[in-house]
Amino acid sequence: MSTGIADWTGLAPGQALYPFAGDIEPLLVLLLAAVWVFASRALAAAARGQEPPAE
Repeated sequence: MSTGIADWTGLAPGQALYPFAGDIEPLLVLLLAAVWVFASRALAAAARGQEPPAE
């Protein structure tokens, strides 16, 4: 008896949870990286008591 994700989603093994998964995942990673960089720079500027750089 398996309790993998395919069992409770009804998906076949290896089937993506959302369409175009292979196409959109790199974009999501890039978006996450951009948000991470922006947030870390803003937090660092706030810690120094400065305004974040306006680019």
